[in-house]
This record gives sequence, C-alpha cells and structure tokens, in this order.
Amino acid sequence: MSLIATEHPRGFQEILSDPEASRSQSPSPRARMPSFLSLPDSVDATSILSRLRVAFLGVGAVGRNACVHLARLGVKALWICDRSQYKAESQLTQPIDPDEIGLPKATAVGSLAKRLSPTTRVYVYDGAFESLGAMAFADADIVLLATDNIRAELECGQHCLHLGVPLVQASVHGGTLTAQIRFRGHAASGSCCTSCGLTRQEKIALTSEVRFSCDGSTARTTTRPTQSTSHLCAIAGDMAVNQVLRYALGLGKSVVDQEVEWNGFSLQTRITRLERKPQCTADHTVWRRCYTEGPVADCTLRDVARAAGMHDDGRLERAAFRVGETCYVQRGECREWHGQAVERFIGIGESAGSCSRCGDTLQPGPFFTHHTAPSQLIVTQLDRPIRELCTEPPDWVLVSVNGEAVLFRTASARGPMKRRPGRCSLGT
Repeated sequence: MSLIATEHPRGFQEILSDPEASRSQSPSPRARMPSFLSLPDSVDATSILSRLRVAFLGVGAVGRNACVHLARLGVKALWICDRSQYKAESQLTQPIDPDEIGLPKATAVGSLAKRLSPTTRVYVYDGAFESLGAMAFADADIVLLATDNIRAELECGQHCLHLGVPLVQASVHGGTLTAQIRFRGHAASGSCCTSCGLTRQEKIALTSEVRFSCDGSTARTTTRPTQSTSHLCAIAGDMAVNQVLRYALGLGKSVVDQEVEWNGFSLQTRITRLERKPQCTADHTVWRRCYTEGPVADCTLRDVARAAGMHDDGRLERAAFRVGETCYVQRGECREWHGQAVERFIGIGESAGSCSRCGDTLQPGPFFTHHTAPSQLIVTQLDRPIRELCTEPPDWVLVSVNGEAVLFRTASARGPMKRRPGRCSLGT
C-alpha cells in the first residue's frame, strides 16, 4: 500500500495498492449482494454502486464505520477528509487497533478502504476542509458529513448546496441515546441548507469556535465535549449508509430532504421533513454547471458571461465574477505604505506583486480586495484571457447575476469521471 501525490482532485493524495495482489484477495460485492425488496430484477445493484462516488468529511466514530461499509460495497471512488489523528481515547468510541493511535484518520481509513476494495479510487486529505476550496467535493455523487467542527460543517454544506450535491449529515447525542441522520438533496435553489438546521446551542458554539468530538477531544474551549458510546456512533454510521443505499438504488420512499432520528431509550424512529427556514441568511443558490472543451483559463470573462446567457439586455453590467480560489485585488500596499494599482485575481496568501517605487512586496489592500468582482469593476478586463488576469490559471469560473449563477469548469478537471449534462463549449 502506498501514497502518491495526484493532481486530481486538487489537494488530495491517492492511495494505491498492488493490483495483482489485491485482485486475488478481494471478492466481488456481488457475492453477497441481496435481492432488494421493490428493486426490479433488471436493475443490477452491484453495477449501480460500482459507479457511485462518495466524499467524506470526518471519519471518526461515525464516519469511519460508514466509509468502511461503502468500501465493502465496491463504490467507484472515495474522497476522505479529516484533520485529526487518532488518540488513546479514540479506542473508546471507534473501531481502531491500538497501533493506529497517532495516525492521521483520513490516511488510516483510506488505507483500510483500499485494502477492502482495491478497485475503488481512494483519495485522502489529512488537513482542514476549509483549505481545500469550493471544488473539493465537486465530482462526488453524494457527500457524507460526520465532522466535529461546526465551521467546517457549514462550509461543506454551503459548497454542496451550490454544487447541487446531496449531503448526508450523521450525528449522535449520547445522553439521550439518539442517532440522527439528515439528508439534504440540494436539488434546486432555495433548498434547506446546513445553516437552516443549526440549533441555538450550535450557533453559540460557532461564535465561540467550539469543537465537539465523540472521542472526547476539544479545542479552544472549556465547554464539556459531546460524550457518546461506540455502539451509538456505529448505529449513526450504519443509518447513514442505509440512507445512501436507498437514495442510490431508489429503494422505498424518497429519503431526500428528511431527518431520521432513532432513540435508544424508546427504540422508536421519527422522520421529519427538512425545509428551508425563512430567517436563514445563507446563500441558497444552486449553481448551474457547464464544462469548457478547452482550459477555462483560455476563455475571457465576456465569453463566460455570453455562454451563461448573461451578456444581453444589460445583464452583463449587473453580473459578478468569481475566478477559482482567488480574490480580485484593485490596489496593494507595501510596508512603506506605497499604494499602486494591481487589478488582478490573487490567490489566498499570495502577494500582489512588487512595489514600483521601492521593490518591496505588495499586500492586497483590505478595502480594495473583492471575493466576487462586479463587472463594472473589471470592465477593462472583460476581453482578456482569464489566465492573463491571474497568478496561476484557474480551472473554474463562476458568473452570477440576480440570484442566478453558472459555474464553468475545465472538462479535464474531472479526470476520468463521467461528465454531467450541461457541458458548454466556448469555442476554445
């Protein structure tokens, strides 16, 4: 088993194994796949699952169980992100070997998943989800969220909603022996989001940067962390996989936009409809996705706006652009307070060039830096190739106007994955 760096998906490493040795040891999921009730004989469940791509944010007590189950089902690809390492207390709630203490969770679970399913493409990231960018899980068919960090949870949920990727959120409340699964379909703008589901206590915790964990760890707070038992965490992971199976295979009634709670005291299950809360202030726009035949960086912003249908009738004047993981910087300043125009899209943490007067590094001016650039601000840049406007060529661009947004990605950014409907050629 080995790790190699890979350019797809960005930021992740792919876990590889010896193909010949793996095939001789790994049975096909078809050997134990049941004939599901209500599933027609003509539908091959194993074949459907072999094309399923699942992303995980958090593979601790809940997420690890779910990830291992999906590996045994032989899914096509797994993206696994977790910033934590196993601690001695992890043995109390997670099915780990004592030898795994000190190992990064994502790599440990990814390695296990690859051993169980050699044909599954497994990508791991042992770091913070927030550092991966908006396209981290863009190629997943479904995302399973089981993190202990509310801020990462909200960011992941926001990205999934924008991309129209279904999100399954699994959690536990140890004191009441409750396992809870929320399935958000993100099928259309206005769908329920993770922010809609925040409780008052979670909002307070978010403000205080509290992290909860099933293994008892905590950071930046003296608040008592959530406590649970290993069996309850396992139940939550199992329930999450059950909802994924029902969704992927179309088993029973729809699981989309519903919350399922199981209580260990009463042994009862409650199902509740998930709806958007009117007072939620999050952006609930689902982006329409298109793919360029050539590098999106070779297009101009005007090309992108025209392909999105936002060029005529004055809409371009109201449009705004987001270029990859960058911000548009109008002006920068050096340490001598010399200010000068920059007018480029700059990546997070990058300098804005050199000062023309003293040669010192320019830093983006806080009042002249825009996460999304209005067209009127960059009117002189609309007809230049996007790569000329950036330090590094981006592989995606977003154009939006009046609550409508269209995402353009370079087709090759998807790697060997299948394309979705809506591919767009910009003549590049």
